[in-house]
Amino acid sequence: MDGSPQYEVQLDGKQLQLSLYELRQLIEDDKLHAQSRVRAPMSDDWQDARDLIELSDLLQPLSDADPWAAWENMDDDPIEDFPTDEELNAEFSEVYDAEAPTEIALTPIKPSTPTNLAASFTTNLTTNLRNLAAAAPSSADEEEAVADGSPEEDSLTGNASTGEVIRFPETAPPTPTTAHPIPQPLPRMRSPRPVAIPDPPPPARTRLVMSWGRLGLLLTVGGAMAAMVGVYVYQTANPALPPHPNQQALTAEVPVTALAAQATRGDALDTLEDNLRDEMRPGLLPVEREGQLQDALLIEMNHLRLDVASIDAPVTFTGFNGDVPKSAPIEVLVRASDDPDEKPRALAAAAMVIGKYMQGYSLQVPTATLTRQLPDGRTERHDLTPVDAQRLYIKRITISDYLQTDR
Repeated sequence: MDGSPQYEVQLDGKQLQLSLYELRQLIEDDKLHAQSRVRAPMSDDWQDARDLIELSDLLQPLSDADPWAAWENMDDDPIEDFPTDEELNAEFSEVYDAEAPTEIALTPIKPSTPTNLAASFTTNLTTNLRNLAAAAPSSADEEEAVADGSPEEDSLTGNASTGEVIRFPETAPPTPTTAHPIPQPLPRMRSPRPVAIPDPPPPARTRLVMSWGRLGLLLTVGGAMAAMVGVYVYQTANPALPPHPNQQALTAEVPVTALAAQATRGDALDTLEDNLRDEMRPGLLPVEREGQLQDALLIEMNHLRLDVASIDAPVTFTGFNGDVPKSAPIEVLVRASDDPDEKPRALAAAAMVIGKYMQGYSLQVPTATLTRQLPDGRTERHDLTPVDAQRLYIKRITISDYLQTDR
């Protein structure tokens, strides 16, 4: 295509020259693969399509590396510094043995009988007081302990080495000094008497008084006005035109064979329109920069089996980023054949493609021409009339109506 770099592609045993956009379109249609041979512009070497930077986002190169190599190269040796169960048990046993409290041996009390209960109580009390006096530190020892900073032990714990049991008097629980007040029942309250609220008076009713005579007059006037409006609308929509003076003569001069030929041609054109609409490519190709409209029209017309030689469509862009197509004159050159049905098909197909992009992008096309290059070297130039082409695409007119104009 003019103005765009050409890539040479080996596809299906053929060597084609395509633009970058056409290459990407073939990849999306799954017709061009990563191993297809492509030669870039300004290059003498053939290479795989996946090795081109322009196509790297669509064709990723195959990786020869093993994805499990990193997993297999990991170190499987166990952790050597982790302690065993025997070492942990030995360490915890040392901690527990060091912190175990010292046991105090106490002499159990022999059961007493009622006969010697007083003597046993006196003996035990004397022994306990003697042990307390012996275990209590002297004043000199207390001063030495305070000077050394050691805590003073409780003298009431007794001497554990003697094996004596120390008895302490039991104390009664404290008695509350103040008593809580007893809650008194609340006084009973009387409910107020219900107040009778009078009902509001009913609203006054207004009566619409109209005589039968006035109602009949109103209906008569309304019916007459409706009849007058209906007659006016009917006469405006269906004007009574006088018959053509030569109508019978013209009808008599048209032969039956001509009418049959016209009906056959109309059926053929209707079939052609249905086939073209079925063969059209769905959707719109992007038109955001110079050259893309030419590529889009070329792809669309090739899809309709037109032998396109060249397309010239310079686009004027607008918008904030300058990527919205505004207007473009279009000139198309196709190679014609000797088939008599080739001309109407080429005109209709080119018009429908141009009307499709005019409708989809709100594109303004001041002029649109189709030049047919005949086999004998002659050329025929046809005006496609962009407004009629857009109306043909949106089904406002048929191909038969479109081809009635001398093009």
